[in-house]
Amino acid sequence: MLFLSTLHDAPVYDSALKKIGTLQDIVAVQVPDQYSPLKAIVVKSGRPFRETVIPWQTVENASRESVTLTTLQGKLPLYQEQPDDIRLRAAVLDHQIIDVHGARVVRVNDLQLGVIDGKMSVVGIDVSLKGLLRRLRLDAFDVFDALRIKLIDWRQAKLVGGGVQVNAPSKDVVHMHPADLANIIEDLNVHQGSALMKSLDLATAARVFEEIDPKTKRLLVDALGTERVAQLTTAMPIDELVDLLKSLPEATEKRLMQRLQEAKAKSAEALMQYPDRSAGGLMTTDFIHCAVTQTVGDVVENIRTRSPNFRFVHYVYIADAQGVFCGVTSIRRLLLNQDRTAPISSIMRERKGLKVLKPWYSLRKIAAIMTKYRLFSVAVLDKEKRAIGVVTIDDVMRALFPYA
Repeated sequence: MLFLSTLHDAPVYDSALKKIGTLQDIVAVQVPDQYSPLKAIVVKSGRPFRETVIPWQTVENASRESVTLTTLQGKLPLYQEQPDDIRLRAAVLDHQIIDVHGARVVRVNDLQLGVIDGKMSVVGIDVSLKGLLRRLRLDAFDVFDALRIKLIDWRQAKLVGGGVQVNAPSKDVVHMHPADLANIIEDLNVHQGSALMKSLDLATAARVFEEIDPKTKRLLVDALGTERVAQLTTAMPIDELVDLLKSLPEATEKRLMQRLQEAKAKSAEALMQYPDRSAGGLMTTDFIHCAVTQTVGDVVENIRTRSPNFRFVHYVYIADAQGVFCGVTSIRRLLLNQDRTAPISSIMRERKGLKVLKPWYSLRKIAAIMTKYRLFSVAVLDKEKRAIGVVTIDDVMRALFPYA
């Protein structure tokens, strides 16, 4: 196997076997989700040192002992580096990468080179101790070949630091679970983490931002700026926004509140009055509700129109003309009902017998109720018995295991 480290500092000879310098780096072109073809070698020569970039197509043979070229020194063409080119040693070695299949951040110890479709290309990333020893010219000490090479396919890893910017992540990165992406961002420094966040579309970035731990989130708010964070909040549930605001310094919180949409800012202000681990502090005000006088067809159409704004919809919460909570109906009941003209009350489970929460209920009490009665979500009622929010089992689990 050929590795980048084995070629570093190798003497470079022209076709007459005249030494023209030593190999310092290799230039490759970035091709999204493909192996990167090698385009040139960077040769150092003379004192003071002079750098020459020579096309890879002039390389006849490459090994640790030497690199030989097909052309005389005086006739060697020069290579003009392009915007999509990267110098592998300078921009990749010792930098952090996202292993999208392993959902982790790792450091590049070496790069494997190989022929793909007739072109010498970067094919693998060595993240093993053996790769580091090879770099240090100490691999000979692994006499019994006890250390294993750990390679990541070049196509499955996206560079996130140094000379490689994350401007257009691959479909693999975008399709990772937001919690996995959040863990990766937590492992990066703030500059790299914010670069990765900026590369994601708004909806994905918002989902990822929700999953990041509070300490990292505070640092990212400063790195991304309140304007970008305010954009993210448009795709965030109100309860997640409130958690974010509560975690920020007062001055930052005020700046962010000023940039929020008026309706969202008012909802957030109202929820921020409740203690964190209470029903009021855990609930979201983003839920589907309707009047008891509406028909099944009206409610179905309402859900069809508004559902893109919700992460999930389990129940519809029903109120009378005064706004007093009457009961609920499940999405399942709505779908199974054939009569779209029937009043919603005909498939409603009435308030009597339903378990509900009060805003001051503790997390322990909420968890006990939801566990005992196997509830995915439950309404929170105020003193006038109006539904002011909903607590989901996801909210409870997040409060119990905030760093999971």
